[in-house]
Formats: sequence, structure tokens, C-alpha cells
Amino acid sequence: VDDATMIEEIVQRISSRLLSTLPIDFGDLVGMKAHMEFLSPLLDIDSKDDARFIGISGTGGIGKTTIAKYLYEQLKLRFSPHHYFMENVAKLSGEHGLLYLQHQLLSSIFREENMKLESLEHGRQQLEFRLRHVRVFLVLDDVDDRKQLCALAKDITWFGPGSRVIITTRDKSLLNSCGVYDVKYLDDDKALELFERIAFEGDEPPSSDGYKDLSYRVSRLTQGLPLALVAFGFYLQRKPLWEWRDALVAFEYASDKNVTRILDISYDSLDKLGKSVFLHVTCLFNGDPVWCVETLLDRGEVGFKVLAEKSLVDISADGLVAMHSLLERKGREIGNTPAQQQILWYYHDIYHVLADKARTTRIEGVVLDVSEMPSDVHWELFKSMENLNFLKICNYKRYKGSDARINCNFDGILLPCKLRLLHWDAYPFTALPSVAHPDYLVELNLCYSKLTTLWCGNPPRLSHLKRLYLTGSKDLKELPDLQEAVCLEELMLEGCVSLTRIPESIFSLRRLQKVDMSNCDGLKNLRITIEESEATLFRSRSSRVRSVRVDFSDAEPLVKESSLSNLSIKGNLEIKLKLLGGFAEHLCFITEQQIPRQLMMLEQQSARVMTPSYGFKSLDIVRFNCNIESGSFKCGSFSDFPWLTELNLINLSIEEIPDDIHHMRVLEKLDLSGNDFSGLPTSIVLLSKLKHLTLCNCRMLETLPQLYQLETLTLSDCTNLRTLVNLPQAEQDQGSYSLRELRLDNCSSVESLSDELSHFTKLTYLDISRHGFKTVPTSIKDLSSLVTLCLNYCKNLKSLTELPLSIKNLYAHGCKSLETFSFSVNHSVRHLDLSPCFHWNQAFSQITRFPAGTHCEEVPLCGCFQKSKTQGAYNQETRSVKSVPMECFNFKTLKVMAFAVCTGVFIYCRRRATATK
Repeated sequence: VDDATMIEEIVQRISSRLLSTLPIDFGDLVGMKAHMEFLSPLLDIDSKDDARFIGISGTGGIGKTTIAKYLYEQLKLRFSPHHYFMENVAKLSGEHGLLYLQHQLLSSIFREENMKLESLEHGRQQLEFRLRHVRVFLVLDDVDDRKQLCALAKDITWFGPGSRVIITTRDKSLLNSCGVYDVKYLDDDKALELFERIAFEGDEPPSSDGYKDLSYRVSRLTQGLPLALVAFGFYLQRKPLWEWRDALVAFEYASDKNVTRILDISYDSLDKLGKSVFLHVTCLFNGDPVWCVETLLDRGEVGFKVLAEKSLVDISADGLVAMHSLLERKGREIGNTPAQQQILWYYHDIYHVLADKARTTRIEGVVLDVSEMPSDVHWELFKSMENLNFLKICNYKRYKGSDARINCNFDGILLPCKLRLLHWDAYPFTALPSVAHPDYLVELNLCYSKLTTLWCGNPPRLSHLKRLYLTGSKDLKELPDLQEAVCLEELMLEGCVSLTRIPESIFSLRRLQKVDMSNCDGLKNLRITIEESEATLFRSRSSRVRSVRVDFSDAEPLVKESSLSNLSIKGNLEIKLKLLGGFAEHLCFITEQQIPRQLMMLEQQSARVMTPSYGFKSLDIVRFNCNIESGSFKCGSFSDFPWLTELNLINLSIEEIPDDIHHMRVLEKLDLSGNDFSGLPTSIVLLSKLKHLTLCNCRMLETLPQLYQLETLTLSDCTNLRTLVNLPQAEQDQGSYSLRELRLDNCSSVESLSDELSHFTKLTYLDISRHGFKTVPTSIKDLSSLVTLCLNYCKNLKSLTELPLSIKNLYAHGCKSLETFSFSVNHSVRHLDLSPCFHWNQAFSQITRFPAGTHCEEVPLCGCFQKSKTQGAYNQETRSVKSVPMECFNFKTLKVMAFAVCTGVFIYCRRRATATK
């Protein structure tokens, strides 16, 4: 007898002696309190107005029936006498039929043993008629078919107000009309607690460390499945330590027969598609991303849904297939039977198939760990597996720090044409062999390979390829033209340091969702736009987003000649730049390859320790929607960006600007619009080269430091801003500000606007639109260099007077309260916008009094004329102007004078030429 047979016999002997599960004190059940906290809102037991269905779902042996029994015992007296717990509905239905179950339900609730039902329909009618006015508490345990529900509890209207019907099942699809509680496996602590409570009969474990260690092994083996914990616990009660060790060796090889019986029931309930997907998941894909598995299998999405509904598989928080180890073991036992052997994963089975040159058309999948294989493998025989769909060649020794040696030559590798998945860890050759017709290939995973180019000769069409993973392939120098890979969704190139270019054909791939080019040091210029695709292409995975990941967190000191020098990417980006990172929609940078030597020396001298620095000359990180729910962008330090001359961090919800901003000593332009900080660090005043600062829509911003060096400052929509300058200090530094342009529109919270503006004596452009003042701040008349003044939508502004003679452009569009304005005889206005000033009574007379020969070039006066004093020109009834006196055209250089809302007149003047309509 061989060892395997002997171990199997030991397992059977142990299982046959397994004690039946004894009744447990419900008040002492492990984890029951947590279950009740989840179920309580679903039950809402105090609400007596409506009836409710509550589903309890989960895999076999997870404790659904125990939870339902606990609920029943706790609540049944509140429904007395109309309560009933129907156990094993699926089993009783198969043995006695549905009519028997209907009779049991009615006779138990109404205590009528002699009740007669003629048919299922008669039973349904009786249930509906007799229960609809009664408050009932009913548990239907282990339902596995919709017919059972149709016979016993077809609709909630069958039951009276306040009724509660609990249904336990492995099949979630039966619970569409229920509030559902999905029972999870016990966590490690609870699993250990349950096992020790059973194994040591409520006492503390013996002081011997051996028992404690073996208890941990049991809890890990069962992975939180209560049935297995209870079964193992009862068997090991009162056993000496040596029997614990022997039993665990047996159980680790083969499951307890009672546990196996439960798992058999789960597997047998599947249809042909479900069984196929179950076996592929257990043998090939446990732990892989769910959406990848769905695309690799025929009708994979439907099959996976069936497994999930039957509680045979779960999805982890990060989207991976999560199947219990006992289920996986069960699936592999089934898959290893001669009748089902279509997937090979034991190295001795694979070796025999290859070594014996066995030709089989049944093999669909192979998982091969080359670290366990002899070196003389007949690789060419993969070609004979003409139905091979999935080939995984792993090298687990590589993960332990050593590589397995593969003794074969490139010419010996032949691949079948029906492959959908080729996953080869550390592929040892410089190119893939040509494949006759690789039309089925969906995923190609060759991470950490020795590839220099992907294919020998002309590349195949790859028309079904969805995922191309080449991460860590350091020798890869080029990619083929991917224009015909129209289904490509993911392209992963992280760490391909020899790659010098990305084929332009990827720009046209409408399904491309994710690109990772992190640490591709050989790329020099790159410009990618990941355009949004048609929504219909991704209905089945609407939660997934198109994204690009670029990670330069391991930058070398200063600038490398091989570094990426020009990058522009649009899409959904995950960006990581040392202490700067988060999610955005646009990344663009330009690297200055030749940094001035004096700046490099200065940076080295100022730093105590030489730290890696990015060689970016400009950096843009943008979210196009300031309300995007991507959280605050991480902004920890600017010390790694000493060469930046322009930095734009827009709509990133940054809450605090780092104090070390002064490290960007050559910064000239800074845009921090759409962020959430309340102030700027005082160290920003040390940026002597900073000339342009934009802080639009920073609605938390309250104050600014003394920024004497700025030439342009844009603060539009900083609605919480209170001060521009520190007035006491500014009085001492009169005339020190270099500001030429100030945009302060919709900053109406500034407290002493006139006083603060008086310190910006060099202003040539001032925008104070959307403020609430009635007259222009008095200090503006002293701004002798002011050329352009914007007062748009100052809705309370009534008069325009005492403006500086230097003004050439005056924009007061939308000032609806404006009544009067006056210009000096020697004014310089060339562009004047006072439209639409519907309450301006003296507009016409004011315009006509402009001195002859003035230099206005453009005067839009849309809708200004409500009371024209032109003789006979204004019609009161039609409120229209028919003609305009020639005095309006004394402007020597007038080019445009528009009357868009003045019905009946259109004037277009160029060098005193007039046209009247």
C-alpha cells in the first residue's frame, strides 16, 4: 500500500469516529453578537406595520442555520403561537415533496394535524388566505430552489403586518426581494476562540505550548469555516498531544468527510457552466483579479455570478477572487479524477505528460512551477495540446532569491494557437516564438522577462488581446505596432528601463484604460492622451476608470541624461512623486537637461545631505473639475524640485502648502488655484524670482504674506480673502511692491480695499469686478500708471468719477445701477464698455460731450438708451432709437460703436463712416 492510500485510510478512520455536533448554549456562541448587530436593522422587530423577508446567505458550513436557530429561540415567544422553524427544506422537499412541506407549515402554525391539501395550488391558496391576517415568525432553513419559495412563501403579501420570514440559503439569487445578510468567515481570533471552546470543552488550553501551536494550525487550516472548526474541535477533545499531531497531518492532506459532504452538496448544486468555472477557479485562478478571470473563460461573467450566488466564491476588497482553501482543495480533488482531468498543476502529472510525449487533446490548462521540474523538459510538446487555453509557467524560486535553471533552447518552444492566457514568469528568451494564428490570446503576462523585443519577425494581429504585462523587463528596447490590438485595456511597462519609445498607435486604442510607465528611465519624450471611450464599451464594469500611473519616486540625484524629459498625459492618473502624490486628470512636465552649473553648486552647498532631486523645469498636475471626489492631494515637500521655473497644482484640494517652498529658488510662475489652504507659508517671500502667482478659487484663503517681488497676482473668486497686505508693515515699505497686474474679481471680503490698493503704485492692470461698492475706491485716482480698469458686474456702482488720466481701457459691463460718469478733458480712454446699463439716464448726453478728437476706438453701449434726449430720435412706445447725432462720432479713432439692444438702430463706424438701419 502506498503512502497516499495509507493517509487516506487514516482520514476515513478519523472521520468515522467524529462525534456528532452537540447542542451549544446559544448565549455562549462565538461571534453571535456581531451577527445580531448586522441583522437587527434588517429585522426591525419593533415595527409592526409591514411584513418582511430576511435572507441569510453563505457557503455551506458557515453557520447560517445556527444563526437562524439563535434568532428563532430569541424571538419566537414575541409571535406566539404563530411561529415555526422548518429545517432542511431542500432535503425534505426532495424526500417528501412540496405538498408535504405546505401541510407541515400550516399544521404547525395553526396546530391542526388533520388538515388536508388537494394540490400545490390549493396549498398556496390556503397559506395566503390563512396567514395574511396573522403576525407570523417563520424560518425556512436551507432553501435551494425557487419552487420551494413559490410553494411556501411566494409573496410578502401572504403574511400579516409585522410578520418576519427568515430564509437561509447558499443561493443569493433566491433572495432578490429580501434584505440579505451575507455571513462571512470568522476572523483569526474568533476562529481560534471557537475551536478552543469546543476542543477544551470551555476550559483554558493546557499550559503546554504544543496545544497552543496546534490550535493555531487548526484555525489556519479551516480559514474561519465554523463547521470545520466545530468538527475538528469535537474530534480532538480529550486527545493527547501526539494524537493531535497525527490527526492534523491527516486533515491537512484530506478533509474530514463531514466537511467534504457539505462541500459536495455545494458542488453538485451547480449546472454544467458553474461546475466548469468552479474547477477553473480552483485549479487556475484563485487569487486573480475577478474581471480578468471573467474575460478569460467562456461565459465567465455568468459563471462567476453563479458561483457568487451559491456562496462558493467571494471577491476581496481589492477585487480578487477569494475562495476558501477547503473549497479549493475540494475542487482540485474533483479536477484530479481521471474523468475530469483537464487541468494539470501537479508537476509529476505535467512531467509525465511531457516526458512520455503523450498527445492529449483534453488538456485545457497547465500550471507549471519550473523550479520543481527536471531540466530536460520537452517544451515542444505544448504544441500537441491543441486545446490548451491557459498556460501558467511560474518560477517560485525567483521569489525566494534564486532562479530555477531551465535547460531548453528557443527553437524547442512551440505554443498552441488557441492560447487565451500565456503567463510566464521571468521568460528566459529575447523574443516570443511566432504563433500561427494567436487570435485567441486575451492576456500576455511576461513580467521580469529577458525580452529585447516582443515577437520574432512580423508581430501577430492580437485582435483579442486585452492585457499586456511586461513589468520589470529591463532589456526590452521596443514594442511592436499595437494598432490592431483594438481590445487592449491594460499596458503595464513599469521598470522597462531600456525602452526608448512608446508606439504612437496606442493613442488610437479606444479601449485602453490603464497604462503604467513608472520608472521607464529610457523614455525621453512622451505625450499621451487617454481619451474617454464610449460608455457602451464598459457597461459590464462601469466602476472601472481609465487611468495612467506614472511613478518617479526613486529618482536618482539631480538629472540623468536617460531620464524622461517631456511628458504630457491626460486620463485618470495616480501620481507619485516622492512627497507629492495623489489622483489627478492631467500630468505634464518638461525636464531641463542642462541645469546651469552655478545653480547646481548652490543647491549642493545649501543641502546638508545630498538628496535625490527631480530635474523638472515645469510641472503641471491638474484636476479639471474642482469638485472631483478624489480627496486631498498629498503635498508634503517641495525640496525635490529645486529646478522648477513653473509649477501648476490646480484643483487638487491641497490643505496646506509646505514650509520648504523656498527650495524652488528659481521658480517664476506658480498657480495653486482651486485648493483648500487658508494661507501661504511666509518662506514664499524668499522666492526672489517669483513674478507670477495665481490663486483663483482658493475659497479658504484669508491672508497673504508680503509678496513684494510679484509682478502679476490673480486672486479671482477668493471669497474669504480679508487682506492683501500687512498695512502697518506696508506703510513702512511704501513703494516697495513691484505688482503690475492685480486680478481681484469676486473678492468682496477684502476689508480695506482702498487702503490696500494704495500700496500697489505701479499697477497697470486692475480687475475689481463683482464687488459691492457704490463708488470706485478713492485710492485708484492716484494709480498714475493704471492703463486698464475692470469693474464688470459691480451691481451697486452708481458713478464713475475721478479716474486716473492714464486709463485707456475701462470695462464696466453689467453695472446696472450706474447713473453718471465723467472724464477729464484730456482723458486717454480708447476702449469703453458700459453695457447693458439699463438705469443710466444720462448716457447719451455724456457720450456726446466727449471732446472732439478723443481717441476712443470701441464703445459698446448695448441697451443704454431708455431716455434719449435726441430731438425726435427716441420713440417712447417702441423704446427705440432711429438716429444718432453726428456729435457721437467726434472720437478721432473710433472703430466700433455697438447698440445691440437699442431696437431699430445699428451703427458700425470706421473712420467716421456711418451706416443707419
